[in-house]
Amino acid sequence: MKISNEYAGSLDKNGTFAREIRMSEVFYSHLIEHAVPLNEVAIRELKGTPTALDLYTYLAYRLPRIGSDKGQIISWDQLAKHLGNEADSKRFRQTVRETMQLVSAVYPNANVDLSGRKVVLHPSPAPMERKLVGPHLRLVGAPGVETAPRSSVRTVPQATKPAAKSDEPLHAFPPGTLSYGDREQAFRSVGLTKGHPWSVDDMANAFRKGFADIKRPRTDTEWMRLWEAFVIKYADRRKNRPDD
Repeated sequence: MKISNEYAGSLDKNGTFAREIRMSEVFYSHLIEHAVPLNEVAIRELKGTPTALDLYTYLAYRLPRIGSDKGQIISWDQLAKHLGNEADSKRFRQTVRETMQLVSAVYPNANVDLSGRKVVLHPSPAPMERKLVGPHLRLVGAPGVETAPRSSVRTVPQATKPAAKSDEPLHAFPPGTLSYGDREQAFRSVGLTKGHPWSVDDMANAFRKGFADIKRPRTDTEWMRLWEAFVIKYADRRKNRPDD
C-alpha cells in the first residue's frame, strides 16, 4: 500500500528534514487496526536475545487474535518461517523451548504449548492494554502540540528526562541450593509459595539451565520478578504434565 501522500525528505526553504509527514488514509487505517501493544520493559529485557524478541513480538501479535477456545495448531516449520528461520530443525525447537522461558518472564499470560510435534497457540490476553497507536499520530486538521512545516502525523516526542537509575547492586542468580543464606531464602520463599509442591532446587536448576542470559548480573528485584514468573509457569506445566 502507499505509505505517504507526500515526499517526507528535506524542506526546500532551508534544507532541513520535515518533522511530519502526511500518511495515506489506507496506511493510517492499517496502523490503527493492526497495532500491536508491546511492553517497552519487555523489549529492553529481551533486546540481547534476538530469538526471544522475535518470539515475544510474534506471540504479542498472534495470541490475542485467536478466536477459538481450542486454540490454533501450527507446524514447527511454520513457526520457523514466522521467526525468520529457514527451516524447522531439532536445534530450532530446542532453542525456542529454552527461549520461551525468557518470554514467559515478561509475558506470563502467553499460553503456548511447545512440548509436542506441533505448536499449539491458545487465546491469550495482550501483554499490555491496547491503546491508540500513539499521541504522535493525529488526523489532518487536529491541533498539534507545536507548529510544524507539514502537519498530519506528529513525530514521537522525546522523553523529557532519563529514567531514574536504580542504586540497587547487581548480582548473579544464586548458585547451588536455595536452602541456605539470607539472600537464597528469599528466592526459596517464592519457590515454596508459588511452586508448591515441586522441589525448589529442581526449579532453580531448570531456571539456570533454560535461562539463556543467566550469567548477566541483575538487581535482586529483577531476578525476583523473572524467578517468580518462571516458578508459576513451571508449576503450572508440571501440574498439567506431572511426568515431565
